Amino acid sequence: KFLWNFDEILPPKKIHAVVNIFCGEATGNIKISKEEITEIKWVTLTEALSENLAFLHNIILEKYVNTINSDTRSEMLTEYTSLRAEILKRMELRNHLLTFTLIVAGSIFSFGSTSSASVIILLIYPILALFLAVSWMHSDVRAGELGAYIKNNIETELKGLGWEKFISNFKSQQEKSFFTKSTEISASGIFLVTQIVSLIIAIPKITLSMDELMSSIQILSLLMIDVVAIILTFFLLRRRRRKL
Repeated sequence: KFLWNFDEILPPKKIHAVVNIFCGEATGNIKISKEEITEIKWVTLTEALSENLAFLHNIILEKYVNTINSDTRSEMLTEYTSLRAEILKRMELRNHLLTFTLIVAGSIFSFGSTSSASVIILLIYPILALFLAVSWMHSDVRAGELGAYIKNNIETELKGLGWEKFISNFKSQQEKSFFTKSTEISASGIFLVTQIVSLIIAIPKITLSMDELMSSIQILSLLMIDVVAIILTFFLLRRRRRKL
């Protein structure tokens, strides 16, 4: 990669050189010109910058370091932009899942309260709500992981970026706030409340639907699975942590 070029003029020696500087990775073995070189060794960039090098080599290395820093900042800004976009998508997905859950629950409850043959549908809903809650929780946790990565690996390196750090500090200060807790409970509680309401509507209809042996076995099996689904939903949402 071309880095820089400059004129190297040495009047006493009547030398005018046009020097082109490139940076990149090299392979192979270094051959020593014994007529000009007495010793060769590898040094770190920091060690090289601390030396008083001949000609303009110190300036060349400093410009190389500035170029690296500029390229790294550009790459980190690109990564920051894509990760922030991913967080926004995750948050939008969470809202869509909540809306979808309410729509499905409302439709099932309306149908279940009017149809005598809808007990199976009512008993299937808690299982469906469990999977919706897991998807909602996964998006929430992943958004927290992305935010933690931005805060710890990008914002510490790039001055002027501090949103995730601000959010993290704000959440830690508001951790015991009733408003903060009520907001989280209202969101995650949608799954639990709709699951319980579905069972409440279904239970009076169970005795009316258990006419045949096979039907009774299916209904009781679904009922047991529903109880397990509600318990799992409760513990999964309770253990959920948005890592910031």
